[in-house]
Amino acid sequence: MPSIRLAVAAAVALATSVAPAAQARTHRFAAAPEVTVRFEIRSKHVSGTLVRFVRNRLSVVRTRSGKLTIRARGRHSRPIRTRRRGPVGVVVTVASSSARLRARGPAAVLAGRFVPEDTVRTRPGGAIGRVRVTTRRRSDAAPAAIPLGAAPPAMSPAQDVGASATGSPAGRPTLFAADSVWNASLPADAPLDPRSDVLVKTLNDTVAHDIAARWGPWISTFETSPLYTVPADQPAVRVQLSAGSWKVGLQQTFEAVPIPPDAQPALGPDAHLTVWQPSTDRLWELYHASKQADGWHADFGGSIASVSRSPGYFTTDSWPGLSKPSWGATATSLPVIAGTMMIDELQAGVIPHALAMNIPYALPNVYSWPAQRTDGDSTDPNAIPEGARFRLDPALDLSSLRLPPLTRMIAVAAQRYGMIVRDQTHHAVSLFAENPTQFGTDPYRGSSGFFGWEWPNPVMEAFPWNHLQLLRMDLHTSR
Repeated sequence: MPSIRLAVAAAVALATSVAPAAQARTHRFAAAPEVTVRFEIRSKHVSGTLVRFVRNRLSVVRTRSGKLTIRARGRHSRPIRTRRRGPVGVVVTVASSSARLRARGPAAVLAGRFVPEDTVRTRPGGAIGRVRVTTRRRSDAAPAAIPLGAAPPAMSPAQDVGASATGSPAGRPTLFAADSVWNASLPADAPLDPRSDVLVKTLNDTVAHDIAARWGPWISTFETSPLYTVPADQPAVRVQLSAGSWKVGLQQTFEAVPIPPDAQPALGPDAHLTVWQPSTDRLWELYHASKQADGWHADFGGSIASVSRSPGYFTTDSWPGLSKPSWGATATSLPVIAGTMMIDELQAGVIPHALAMNIPYALPNVYSWPAQRTDGDSTDPNAIPEGARFRLDPALDLSSLRLPPLTRMIAVAAQRYGMIVRDQTHHAVSLFAENPTQFGTDPYRGSSGFFGWEWPNPVMEAFPWNHLQLLRMDLHTSR
């Protein structure tokens, strides 16, 4: 009888906090030791319980001030602050020994013992949307939508010295010109910046803080921009841009964008979406993309008319007669898909380009080429400018470090091509790997995933951060 009363009380509490006038949406499935719920907060006014894992009596709760927490059995995680405007993408995973909550960059973890879950209830109505529940059993193999090996492949000596910049390991065309900032390999004697030691220390101190806080360093996957590579006959649709003085030229390039009908923006709050059509050599990227009743909308973005000749950042030549260096879905005008580790590259064991890296806070009012602008707001005089390019010391013998295979891949790319600071997160240091949503599977976590059953933290913690160097910067001041 007590257990029945508790179950009834829990149901009543959920109905009260989630839906005064409607029933919660219930998702039932076979009990699984790992359950992930992805959803989007659509209203800035929503507060209270958003998601409840019924068997574990665990809830995701949003306060009136916009903070998210995990609550379970009288305990709660640290709060995560979310913005109060625009959609907010949230991912929560409950596994046997912990529950993890993410919203864009930040993460909160609640340790504990959790039983296999079989029922999730989510807030009804228009307050949250795009709910997706996925489960994973320890014996599950990776779905066949993307063929994966039993483990991330070890690299051969030939791969260790870097790949050709003429194409991807799978033979698809390469994004941006072969001599672009992303695809050109670095000479061993590339000059270092006079402040290399100082700013490398800043980055290492930040990484140490992320590790201590257990929220990074990170590799963003489902929250980063998906890349939809479309054929020549893909029907084009109009994307309506929000009002603004910058809209005039960009809207013309968004009159006919070949977006697949089932395309989905990234789950993160920036709702990025990238479309690439190799047959026309064109690329479009959207910021705050959404498909509404009257079609596609976006708040901003950028377009490139000749991707194969692009230097890898937005310029007045990106779309002749229309484009501006201020275009782009990132705060630096570096394309949001640039520097992303693609799934086929990870499967082949070679990342043949530079890596995009976000840092928590960047230097204000000053940026370094190839960045074209900045949104830096750090108060630290030793903050890193956006656009700064780090590399691993070319004299470092990576084979002597006994790195995990995926860490080794990343280290080889960072040594040969470098890592370019693309944006700031206000939370953790992060790299980027291809968003797999369109493929219907998760190649990163699981028995045959690139991260195994772990989050990406161990991969990034093993990276030799203390061997980084900062290449000479070409600094500019914001106007």
